[in-house]
Amino acid sequence: YWQVNVRNQTTNALHTSSMLASGQMSYAVPSGTLQAGVQYKWDVTACPDTACNNLATYKTSANFYFTPAAVVAAPPTISSVSPNPVTGSASAQTVTINGTGFANKPTLTLTWTGQSGYTVPAAQVTYVSSTQVQMSITTTTAADSWTVKATNPDSRVSNVVGFTVVAPAAASPTISSVSPNPAVATGAAQPFTINGNNFASGATVTLRTSGGGVYANRTISSLSATQIVINPNFGTVADTWTVEVISTGGVSSGRFTFTVRL
Repeated sequence: YWQVNVRNQTTNALHTSSMLASGQMSYAVPSGTLQAGVQYKWDVTACPDTACNNLATYKTSANFYFTPAAVVAAPPTISSVSPNPVTGSASAQTVTINGTGFANKPTLTLTWTGQSGYTVPAAQVTYVSSTQVQMSITTTTAADSWTVKATNPDSRVSNVVGFTVVAPAAASPTISSVSPNPAVATGAAQPFTINGNNFASGATVTLRTSGGGVYANRTISSLSATQIVINPNFGTVADTWTVEVISTGGVSSGRFTFTVRL
């Protein structure tokens, strides 16, 4: 039988194996026995039976020395970003980074057009698990290509993964009122104000009569997010008209009805 003896050269602590059959040529030291950076001496004692009680009385091999190296952690790996694409926003939103090997907690670095390396503040990074990290970021509403990488506290750096930020869909324009209402059929151009929300540059205005007359792309003299002013000529006939605002993306406010009187 054989007995393996492993002695810590710093503390002199001794670990001995159980009896090994003569044909057993390998032995795994139990986890936690060895410390990185500490020198150990090991040897093998030949024992006559399974009761190897007195090492000094049995034959022991020559001494061998070794120093275990520290286990180097693998770098983190990013597999995906969620959501992707991210809808651009002027407010902070949570983006999740999926992968492996994240340590609590990694430093996240972002890039986008004009920014080659932005470090997300630690307060905006949430360590969920070794496979998931979240960040709270404000992307603005501009469409762009972004990247993210993670650096663990031990300075091990992940791969770089790209994700897309898309501009949010334009809000639908809405009409709440028009002024004057009723308008007067004077036969001359007059200011006509359309009140509402989500009006934007590039919007168009279409007027319609009850008889099927359509007057598209009316000239706009003034435009804000909540008000459009045009200068139409309503003719000289009393009628029921509608007005419609259409955004650059083709989104309609719907037709708002008003009256033209003599």
